[in-house]
Amino acid sequence: MFRVIRLQLIATTIAVVLAGLLAGGRGSISAAIGGGAVLLPNFLFALRLMAASANRASVATAGLFIVYEFLKLAFTLVLLAIAIALYADLNWPSMLLSMAITLQVNFLALAKRT
Repeated sequence: MFRVIRLQLIATTIAVVLAGLLAGGRGSISAAIGGGAVLLPNFLFALRLMAASANRASVATAGLFIVYEFLKLAFTLVLLAIAIALYADLNWPSMLLSMAITLQVNFLALAKRT
């Protein structure tokens, strides 16, 4: 799980650098916000799921997985709402592309594993 988090961090860093080159500082900050809004909840999700799986049976862990996944999505939306409210110069294309790139790492890691 943490391998995926590390790959997401790398993808977010690449997106921030590319957005900085293409859209300037505003784009770079927006890309960091978008990647961070995906990366931070995923990191917390992985930590919490790892702690829960060490202490519980597999059936309980499966139930917690669903609850934690919902909380992760809700936290992502809250982070995005806060970013939109606090950062007036948000560059939407940079933010959305960074989010998309960071989210696609999950699928790339899964495809590599199979």
